[in-house]
Amino acid sequence: TRLDFPDFVCRINNLRPNLKIIIEVYTLKLKPSMIYEHEEKYHIRRATKTTTCPSPSKLLKKMEKASSSRTPPPAIFPSSFVKCGELELGLYDLTLSSPWPLSEIPQGSPLYGTIELNLSCKLHLSVNHHGFLNYGAEAGGFITWNRRWCVLKGHSLMFWNYPREQGVKEPVNSIDLINCVSEDIQEVSRQLCAKPRTICVETIKIRGQSDVDSILVRCRERHTYH
Repeated sequence: TRLDFPDFVCRINNLRPNLKIIIEVYTLKLKPSMIYEHEEKYHIRRATKTTTCPSPSKLLKKMEKASSSRTPPPAIFPSSFVKCGELELGLYDLTLSSPWPLSEIPQGSPLYGTIELNLSCKLHLSVNHHGFLNYGAEAGGFITWNRRWCVLKGHSLMFWNYPREQGVKEPVNSIDLINCVSEDIQEVSRQLCAKPRTICVETIKIRGQSDVDSILVRCRERHTYH
């Protein structure tokens, strides 16, 4: 048996890289000796149901009987929902596809043991920093370094020649950090660049026909690294 929830959509914002999403599945436990009609089971009011107004004497007797047999309600009502499995997802799992196996499935569970989800994630950055960095460009088989005014806004790293050009001119260069594949971004060694405030940001894109290997470019079968 397969249960589908086509209209179910869940969006979780502001997740950290070490995220852990736990999905728990519950079943509703009903008394086996009772047979519920569809309207009663899902609390659907029948359109054809008619009601009559009781007489004052019957209403008074009903109220007296209810008040005499009334007991204090329990502090916590027991739940009729029973846990029948769970799934734990991390950041790496968001790149995989369904189905995922459910764990902690009790014996006799009506579920098959897997769950299918359509997952997608987007990078959202709200940082805003600026300062001078060294920008390296290839010229004549060598790397030339020039100091650039750098602005980090969201997932874009933009470069201008001078701070006064920001907001007036288009950036001379920009890097989309969504395409960044560097696990850790730090200052490069002095062997690569003797100037301070120099970092290395490695990005990836679909390989184009004109892409060739160079000092700053590494071509693979389908992708190009910058």
